[in-house]
Amino acid sequence: MQHDPDTYAINLEPGATPPSPRGDSSLTPMQTVMRRKWSILVFSLLTTAAAYATVRQLPARYTATAEVMIDAQQVRVITAENLLSSQMLDVALLRTEMERFNAPQLARSVVQQLGLTTVPEYCRSTQSTSGWYERLRGIFGRLTSNAPPSITPRAPCRVSVEKATRQLLGAVTASNDGRSYIINLNAEAGNPKLAALIANTYAGAFVAERRAERRAVVQDARRWMSSYVAQLRTQVDAADRAVAEYRAAHHLTQVRGQTVVSQTLGDLNSQLASVTGEIAQKQSTVAELRTVMQSGGDATATTPVLNSPLIQSLRVREAELAAQEAKLRARLGDAHPQVVAVMAQMRQLRQQVRAEVGKTVTSISGELVALKARRTALAARVNQLQTRVGEQGQTDVHLQMLERRAVFDRKTYQSMLGRLKEIEAQQGMEDAGARVVVTAMPPLAPSWPRTKMMTVGAFIAAFGIGASLAFVHSLLLRAFRDIEHVEQETGLPVLGVFARPRRRLAPQDMTLDTPGSPESEALRTVFLNTLYTHGGRRDHPGRTVLITSALPSEGKTSFAVAFGRAAARSGMSTVLLDCDMRRPAVKRLSCAGHGTLAADRAVDGRGGGLAGNSLIDKPSGMHVLSLSGTLPDPCRLIGSESVRALLQHLRTQYDIVLLDTPPLLVVADALSLVSLADDVVLVVNWHTTPRHAVVAAVRMLRRCGANLSGAVLSKINLRRYSGMSPGYTYYARRYLEGGDTSGAD
Repeated sequence: MQHDPDTYAINLEPGATPPSPRGDSSLTPMQTVMRRKWSILVFSLLTTAAAYATVRQLPARYTATAEVMIDAQQVRVITAENLLSSQMLDVALLRTEMERFNAPQLARSVVQQLGLTTVPEYCRSTQSTSGWYERLRGIFGRLTSNAPPSITPRAPCRVSVEKATRQLLGAVTASNDGRSYIINLNAEAGNPKLAALIANTYAGAFVAERRAERRAVVQDARRWMSSYVAQLRTQVDAADRAVAEYRAAHHLTQVRGQTVVSQTLGDLNSQLASVTGEIAQKQSTVAELRTVMQSGGDATATTPVLNSPLIQSLRVREAELAAQEAKLRARLGDAHPQVVAVMAQMRQLRQQVRAEVGKTVTSISGELVALKARRTALAARVNQLQTRVGEQGQTDVHLQMLERRAVFDRKTYQSMLGRLKEIEAQQGMEDAGARVVVTAMPPLAPSWPRTKMMTVGAFIAAFGIGASLAFVHSLLLRAFRDIEHVEQETGLPVLGVFARPRRRLAPQDMTLDTPGSPESEALRTVFLNTLYTHGGRRDHPGRTVLITSALPSEGKTSFAVAFGRAAARSGMSTVLLDCDMRRPAVKRLSCAGHGTLAADRAVDGRGGGLAGNSLIDKPSGMHVLSLSGTLPDPCRLIGSESVRALLQHLRTQYDIVLLDTPPLLVVADALSLVSLADDVVLVVNWHTTPRHAVVAAVRMLRRCGANLSGAVLSKINLRRYSGMSPGYTYYARRYLEGGDTSGAD
């Protein structure tokens, strides 16, 4: 196994600043999701399973739909020409009709028809006083209970009509697609048959209500018309009596009910009106014919005067030529001689039409001149008779006034009497203006809860929540995520990981009990990376490695013991010097208690005493040395000349000299030794040590001129460590145990 020293080496002068991180240390949301994908997926699946189980326990709701069409053409039997009047409904009026479905009186009538006050779905849901907590408790009780459902019949219940009406209004909705006159009436219930029954009954009640309203309108109109006709009849009788009494009083002669002059004047007025109407008709016809002539003799005009046989034959011929011209244009083009010939024939036909129309105009113009002359003569005759009528005196004038009033009253009476008879005839055929075109059928599947959609939605929501929580956790994470994160934040190379053993073993014992495990191989990687850091070689004598950490409980001492055992088992003479004089733990963690004891003593030249008790770790052959002294300040003792002399002596006797020092941010003991060490290794708990603490420790070491080799991530679970590729632990164990991983090697 070869290592490139440049891979892990970092050459910094004392007081130098660390190199800038390689890019942003923060992770993007996608990177966070990919790192936490299995946790997010498990969270999503568990949440989806819980949501699915909850949705399955929710009471099913069924929706039935009936379709009601509002008639766009209202039937009105008033006059013959208004038999089918097209009074088109606009969107606003259609929306108004839809709002009628929300009327409480309509819902109340449906409740009374169906007897919903005694239906359990209505009375129990309204009488229940349990809150959301009790309902959720009931749902989870059904989920966890294995008891069969009770078959005890439910007690009868009853609710007021008002409460059932309010619940029914909340269960019925009306909608329209905006493109038709059909209103979709949706009724929701816990039973499919009940939902269909409510929808059909509601639609029928709506149609019946509209029919009743129209019947009431017709009856009101009939009552008003009857009273008005009776009043008009009284007026007619009074007018007739007034005329008769006036004639009798003034001895006025009547011919067919009128005086001779009045009769003649009436006949002339009728003739004058007839001639005037005929003149207007002729003038309109002449204007239409002139329009036809101005249009170039278009034979397709629809003027009734042009319905003569000759013009009709010309129209047929022109239509044939037009069809022939279209075919020839499509086949031969516009400039072809045949097309030009056909166009010439069409122009000739139109000239003939203009000629015929001109003849007709001339004829009608002559008739119009004669009619105007006749109108002038009649007008003069009417003026003469009116003069004569005026000469008859005030008596005849008053008689005419009475007669006109009587005639007007009689005509009004006859008109209103005819309307009254039409209303009476229409009373038996009232149209509701709406009808049910599609009856509701019991739905086959519930409309709520939508299990698939809600389950998929729950999975998507859970996945989003899980991804958001993972991203927020990564933002709020105080510790390091992986090797790249440590290197970016501190500028230190990571020598490797000090993994937590798979079984219930002490971390420092895994090189002894499980030497072929991936955890032990990871420790050997740390050992080799440390050995070859700064260009070191294996035959380099007296390598001093200082092991420290930023805070307590980071696995520093366990790593020092395991590191020393790995060095000793590799054939290098190793000594582990416990420099933590306040809380020494190397003896307790190592197997030195089972070795042999040898005594060695060094004397402080300044009068301080320093004792070193050397033990041998029998399974690995590593020597363990614990320091103790008489000086009251351990920091002064560690920085004394006696310790320096001891280290120089150990460098000549051992290949590897390990120094286990106290945490940097707690006491300053380790800072007194960093200048004496060839390599300084910083142990970092990857999951709990705050990043700012590690950065502060690195700065302290650099200010003291420490020769930093790198950092080691401790207490790592290889199966969960995000820095390893998926399946790393599995394939490593298969390989180390001699199993087949992927085929022939």
